[in-house]
Amino acid sequence: MKKMIAVLVCLTLFVTSCIVFAACSKQETKKGKRAGSEINEGWRKADSPEITKTVEALFEKAMKGMDGVTFTPVAYIAFQTVSGTNHLVLCKTAPVVPDANATYALVTLYESLNGEAEIVDIKASKANATHEEEITGDFVPVDSPIVTEEAKKALEKAYEGLTGVEYFPVALIAKQMGTGTNYLILCERTVVVPDAEGEYVMVSVGNQAGSSAEILEIYEFRAKE
Repeated sequence: MKKMIAVLVCLTLFVTSCIVFAACSKQETKKGKRAGSEINEGWRKADSPEITKTVEALFEKAMKGMDGVTFTPVAYIAFQTVSGTNHLVLCKTAPVVPDANATYALVTLYESLNGEAEIVDIKASKANATHEEEITGDFVPVDSPIVTEEAKKALEKAYEGLTGVEYFPVALIAKQMGTGTNYLILCERTVVVPDAEGEYVMVSVGNQAGSSAEILEIYEFRAKE
């Protein structure tokens, strides 16, 4: 009888330990999501926003036979493992017509298990991507989309007085030189409430030398109708 009671006690302790462990694992997973390593629906953030030769090659495949519009990858954002892989990429996009203005768009590129590629989703913005380098004072593209410390500090300074929302810099897209340095940054914007999920926006940050910074413009991405 004593042996039976001892066995039951051990089993009870084992089951309780399993429940506690599962609960802790759930909490850790949730914390990991809040920390920014995972975003909506199983998407994982990229280690680097730089465009690789592999991503360029996938876009070349996807655009074969596509007429009327061009997509130029600018920053690699996230990936999602499905039956194949979805890639979320910030692109310059423009209609193929003379003097067309380019804008920025979030493009989901599907890569199948056999290496085929197709564009499956586009979210457009009104953020201007036609940067004329020869025009003094205009925004010009940066050499690398990796966010610099200077750009990060300017963004932090710009939203310092804001409450209820946070902006996390994902990729540096362009900058503008003047009395200070202004930045165009792809950000993840999150409302400060429990379990809030972020959304991507383009943020234009005005940064005066030795002075304050401010958010000049915010461009949202919306599905094309």
